[in-house]
Amino acid sequence: MTKQEEVRKRIYEFYLNNKLQGEKFTVAHFNAEKIPRSTIYDIIKRVENDSGHKRVQGSGCVAKIMTPKRIRRLKAIFDHSDRVSMRTAGQKFGCSHSHIIKTLAKYTDIKSYTKQGIPHRQENQNERIKTGIDRLYCVFKGKSVILDDESYFTLSHSTINVNSTYYSSNRDKTPPSVKYRKKRKFEPKIPQTWINPTGEFRIGVKNLFSIFPTSLKERVKNEKKEKEWDPFHKFKLAEAAKHLSEFEKVCPNPYTEKEKLEHSNLVQAIECLNLLEQKYEYCGPVYDCILFHDGTNFRACIDTSEKGALEECHLLEPFKISGRYARLSDIDMLNYSINVYENGDVLSIVINSSSHGTHVAAIAAAYFEPEHEMNGIAPGAQ
Repeated sequence: MTKQEEVRKRIYEFYLNNKLQGEKFTVAHFNAEKIPRSTIYDIIKRVENDSGHKRVQGSGCVAKIMTPKRIRRLKAIFDHSDRVSMRTAGQKFGCSHSHIIKTLAKYTDIKSYTKQGIPHRQENQNERIKTGIDRLYCVFKGKSVILDDESYFTLSHSTINVNSTYYSSNRDKTPPSVKYRKKRKFEPKIPQTWINPTGEFRIGVKNLFSIFPTSLKERVKNEKKEKEWDPFHKFKLAEAAKHLSEFEKVCPNPYTEKEKLEHSNLVQAIECLNLLEQKYEYCGPVYDCILFHDGTNFRACIDTSEKGALEECHLLEPFKISGRYARLSDIDMLNYSINVYENGDVLSIVINSSSHGTHVAAIAAAYFEPEHEMNGIAPGAQ
């Protein structure tokens, strides 16, 4: 009995004896042994059909014969190319992707290689991108276009991010466009979907503690200290105290000159850690603020990612134009909107300093349903 047959028999008998506990119990048991779930479910199905655990000759997939003509066609598809995946080729030839892999290995010299990096774009490509965005702006001016990741590209197998391999029988003859993966030494920060006809951006910084309500500032400070400072500091303090205690056990007083220096160093380490605890102060996050004019309105982005990942941040217009707002982070749970004054010289970040505004708005214009007792004086007014 082969090892594979032994595994199939164990799964078959185990499920037969523990059938009342359900399929998931058997799957979890053998999945812990890193046996593929597909194999486990296949054996479970055999138990249900009462067909036994042994393979019956002829019950598997029909073998696909790769004729010389099909092999030449397969080689033409893969050689010096990155446009077709193994699974896609399997669908074209009516077989599994593993059969494609075995055929390439057995009948051709084609192998899989990882792409290397080269500079991302040429100047004429950048110009074409700008022209394309301008055309989009002309066509969709006045309309709100929402993209899920704030980027776009021509969707094909060679442009998706996960594709980092290509196939070749001779790497020296493979075209550079296939062999290399385009990249930049410094990736651009401004998302391509931001429309800025002038190309002028205004940049500033803001310490958020200067606009946080006092109660929120204290809460954020305490949470930051408890989660990021205290665990590390207490561990180091306990470690220093342990070293001092061990030293005093091994080297009782009076100390030699060398031992005096070592003892003094251990004591000073504890005092230094205690002093750091007394002087600790979290000054709050500092965010970059980017402001520009899209030809119609000012738009602003606050880099809440703190790493320049602007595509992950919200791009807002003045609140009186769009009525849109965003949240700074899940830690502070503070919503904000923006206003722009003095022709773009001043960017104002507006936050809720208390619940008073919400309270007054509810009294004036709260709306639940017609004739509801919790409606405001003018339900639904804006």
